[in-house]
Parts: sequence; structure tokens; C-alpha cells
Amino acid sequence: MGSQPEILTPQIDPKPAERLTLPMLKEYFLSGIKKPSDLQVGIEWEKIGVYEHSGEAIGYSGSRGVEAILRALVSQYGWKPVLAGKSIIALNKDKGSITLEPGDK
Repeated sequence: MGSQPEILTPQIDPKPAERLTLPMLKEYFLSGIKKPSDLQVGIEWEKIGVYEHSGEAIGYSGSRGVEAILRALVSQYGWKPVLAGKSIIALNKDKGSITLEPGDK
């Protein structure tokens, strides 16, 4: 399937015995600032899936779970999966994404 999720590592790597200093911390956060040309505006729309007949939250696993819905979006609509092990944790397509929060929301 898709590629493994990108693992980000800090730009600074203090030695285990080295004490974290304010300049080191500042450099770490400053290294994550995006260039103005990379900034975008988007919409975050949170939904919690529930079964219509019972109102119960949809679980991750199973033929009617979140994973099945995500796999259907991959196979039927061309979304690209982001995996953690064998589990889909997000989808990407064009400039859009679908992500899960704790609790499979």
C-alpha cells in the first residue's frame, strides 16, 4: 500500500548528559517555522461517526468500522493511506487529508 508515515526528528540532538538550555529550546522551535510561501489556509471539520440505528460510536475494527470506511475511500476514490504498522491512521489526496484523533474520531 502507501508509504510509511514520515518520522520527524528535532534539528538539535543534545548529548544525554548535556543540559537543555534556553537557546537550544529556542532553536528547536524556530527550526519548525514555515516560510511564508509554505503557509496555507484550511478548514478543520471534526465528525464523530455513530451507527444510525443505535447511536453508538463506530469502532476502528470490523466490517462496519472506521478502518473499513478508510479502506473503501482508498480503493474506490483514490485516497492514499498513511500507515502505522498495518493500521490506516490518515488519508491524503490532492491537497486534502483525513486524520484520526484518539478514539478513532
